[in-house]
Amino acid sequence: MLSPNYFLITPKPVLADRLTKLGGEDLADLRAPVMWSDVEYDRGLLQSGDFELLVKLLFLDTLKRERGDDRAFTRVFSGLYISAEYFDSLWEFRRVLIDSTVDDAIADALASGSLQAVMEHSNERVRQALATINKK
Repeated sequence: MLSPNYFLITPKPVLADRLTKLGGEDLADLRAPVMWSDVEYDRGLLQSGDFELLVKLLFLDTLKRERGDDRAFTRVFSGLYISAEYFDSLWEFRRVLIDSTVDDAIADALASGSLQAVMEHSNERVRQALATINKK
């Protein structure tokens, strides 16, 4: 069976400081957390820790391939090597469970009759959007 996995990758303060000092605006996007996702087989070759290691290594590899020629990137990541230790020195990694989607929550609110309460506490644009959905 396949299970969806979501991984939140967040820069540590040391990376944020390094980006401020050396990176300039070209690397501003690296200050923000990113989410990676994939599916994992319940009975696959990789165990949970193996899959996390793979994501960390692929994240670094992707950065290096996509940005390795950028001068600002080279200044900030002059010693970049693809390893879990390097990743862990600059980023935090955690699995994130997705409990629901907005579409599922709207459908549940419609089915239960609670959508009106949501609309009452919304702004005008949200009310208009929900009213359109409610008419379907």
